[in-house]
Amino acid sequence: MHFQLVSSYTDGTAHLRLSGELDMDAAGQFDAALMQAETYEVVVVDLRDLEFMDSTGLNLLLEADRQARARGSCRLLVVRGNPAVQRLFELTQLGDRLTFVDDPPGPKGAPGGTG
Repeated sequence: MHFQLVSSYTDGTAHLRLSGELDMDAAGQFDAALMQAETYEVVVVDLRDLEFMDSTGLNLLLEADRQARARGSCRLLVVRGNPAVQRLFELTQLGDRLTFVDDPPGPKGAPGGTG
């Protein structure tokens, strides 16, 4: 399946909804969206419609989180993906480094689910 990324921006929150397959071929598009979103207070990366992600996507998420923490004025939230996508975080033992939520946040970046 082809990679798709839909971006929306409201109330200081950048919402990036991913679908399809996030791999090396899609990395440039995802990286550009992350760079555009870094000026927002909250960046939400929604993985619910993602069918596949390899280490390229994982590295981009980790780097975006690292940069957000370094700036201090931004936080990255990741909406949990399907079991196959979440398995990548479990296998690499990197899931604890990211802030996961069950649902996209509500207004002004308040978590909409449990993390």
